[in-house]
Amino acid sequence: MRRRRDALADFRLSDAVTFLAVRRQGSLSAAARELGVTTSQVSKAIARLENQLNVSLLVRSARGVEPSDEAARVVPLLEGAIARLRQARLDAGAPGPVLTVAGPSYVMQNMSGALAEAMPTQRLRVLQLAPAEIRAQAPTGIFDAAFIIGPPISLDTWDSVVLGELQNRLFATPEAAKRLGAQPVEVEKIKEERFVSPVNSRDGNFVPLDDGCPLPYGQRLNGHEAQTLQLALDLAVASHQVVFGPVAAAMNRLLSGHLVAVEVVGWDTSQTLSLAMNVDRVTSQTRASIVKVSEHFLQQSRLESHRWSPSKKRMGARESAPRS
Repeated sequence: MRRRRDALADFRLSDAVTFLAVRRQGSLSAAARELGVTTSQVSKAIARLENQLNVSLLVRSARGVEPSDEAARVVPLLEGAIARLRQARLDAGAPGPVLTVAGPSYVMQNMSGALAEAMPTQRLRVLQLAPAEIRAQAPTGIFDAAFIIGPPISLDTWDSVVLGELQNRLFATPEAAKRLGAQPVEVEKIKEERFVSPVNSRDGNFVPLDDGCPLPYGQRLNGHEAQTLQLALDLAVASHQVVFGPVAAAMNRLLSGHLVAVEVVGWDTSQTLSLAMNVDRVTSQTRASIVKVSEHFLQQSRLESHRWSPSKKRMGARESAPRS
């Protein structure tokens, strides 16, 4: 008696991965870019998968392609199968899937080590990208999770959670701070100082970037310019110019005494830090680990968390003042 051939004997796991990429991206061409293949290859992979599973997985719409009603039943089964196969590779000692996390340089420099400790079995790929680049590249699928400065991003396959607030301050060397006089400093006094300002290149020209400072670019004295905040802080230390930005970015230089945080009247500002995650790639356990590390990072990035904070110094001065 002739043995009946298994209908899934020729099943290709790569076809399932391709379909999930199309579901994430919303189009065949976008999925092709993510996977590094041609649109024709993506189309053939979807056709093979539909034939193997005997279902129609995609329907065309004005926005591109969308999963069919049948796909809603199939997707969790495919995701579960892929997850179990990846776990099998991990159990066998082979390298597991890489979790790609992006964020501004000062965020990733402070958190990458803690993330590795919190997820010892997870392979990490860490990217340092400017906030604008993160927003622009999120739809491409180049990373799985990202730290977003400002309003959370809104994409169909992404979820965002607000982590907290990043303090912003004006930073100066001790010499420059002494020149400014007693704090809090009036804004008119700040207008006499040269700022290290952020810039980027575009179409062969240098374009100033918004650093969130209440004193905008066109109303302050321009000093050095730098493409990243870390470079701007280095220039501020070397030239005794001032720079505005998140406390988290300047924390190492504050701890070493190379810079101090200068309080300016009306400049107690902050920025929202959010975590954006591709729900198809980030598990709930991974999400919980990242959030826990982020909460510790935010706590340690506040001036009030350190003994040398200006507010604590002033409090100590008031407590030690002689009583009348």
